[in-house]
Amino acid sequence: MGFNALTFFVAAGTVLAAPRPEMSAVERLSVVAEIRAGLSYAGRNVEVRIVLLVVGASTLSYSGLFTVGLPALARNSLVLGVMFSAWGLGQLVGTLSATVTGLPRRWGC
Repeated sequence: MGFNALTFFVAAGTVLAAPRPEMSAVERLSVVAEIRAGLSYAGRNVEVRIVLLVVGASTLSYSGLFTVGLPALARNSLVLGVMFSAWGLGQLVGTLSATVTGLPRRWGC
């Protein structure tokens, strides 16, 4: 746990050392205006709304599964650690297998 905490401090130090561009008040307002324009576009476009709805629903269900479901199933912290490790291992295997096999030539049926 101490090593993990140390890696977070190293990461925080490197982020703090990264140069930050200065933003004027006009640039900050333009970012807000761009966000408003994007949300307005999403409000007018049915396909974008559907994608946002699906992504939002999947994120809510996914987050609930791993933040509430797994700790509720775990009998103790060791079991929880094993479940999270198995989840990470599954992601690693999936990523490596997708890298080896590549994209399909044809999507769909």
